[in-house]
Amino acid sequence: MQSAAQTGAPISTVIWAEEFVGRCPGGAALLGHLWSSVPSDTLRLVTLLRSSDAHRVRSLYDSLKAVLGNTGRPLLVREHALVALLGYAAPTVMLNFPLDYLAKIRGTGGSGAMVAFVRPPSATEPSATSARSDLSYIFRWQLAENASTPQDLRDLAVAGLQTMANESPQSFAPGADGLIVTYMCGARFRVINRSRVALPYVFQVGTTAAVKTLRLDRVPLSKQADTLNWDFQLFGPLNIQLAGTLLRTIGVPSQPVACP
Repeated sequence: MQSAAQTGAPISTVIWAEEFVGRCPGGAALLGHLWSSVPSDTLRLVTLLRSSDAHRVRSLYDSLKAVLGNTGRPLLVREHALVALLGYAAPTVMLNFPLDYLAKIRGTGGSGAMVAFVRPPSATEPSATSARSDLSYIFRWQLAENASTPQDLRDLAVAGLQTMANESPQSFAPGADGLIVTYMCGARFRVINRSRVALPYVFQVGTTAAVKTLRLDRVPLSKQADTLNWDFQLFGPLNIQLAGTLLRTIGVPSQPVACP
């Protein structure tokens, strides 16, 4: 089987071998080697993607990260490695294949091909929480925010970040500099959003019925931040919640300040 995948065997035999390795005990080591050498062939990459989902272990996770970060590997291979890594960080979501992700981003449609990551995690793989922490840094700072990264891979990294945020919004709770909310005047607040993922927030004035429930869009890579001014019907401190958790409360003066 290993020789079939690594020599000049007929492509049908190679694909059979790469599919079969997904059912072999200890297949992770061979899969790691195959990812490091597979050419830019969509059919073979899709087969490896499915086989790799059956061997979600730390060693394969590390091999996939190495492929993703290797600028000498073909772009299509790196894209598929990124999607395979998402299986660790967002194990209950449905993911499009990379080219379909890019087609959606560009507004050109897609084939609709899907791969499901719904297998229960094993004791030998990184936890989803640690994978999200690890990959969110790689996807954002090493790929999406890196101008030297090919644009297709930057776009896919952003889609990957959003996939992880959809799985676990609280894992992407912004820090004080990621979502800046300040009182302005009257019942008006200014919101400066710097998040690269869309997140569902609830903004509530104290315990009153003055509530804004909305999904703040991600800030595109071409911008540093989005700034919004919001007027509420009532005056009071503003509570900010994300996924049912109170992030912070924005204080106000004892009396409203007149707006100019």
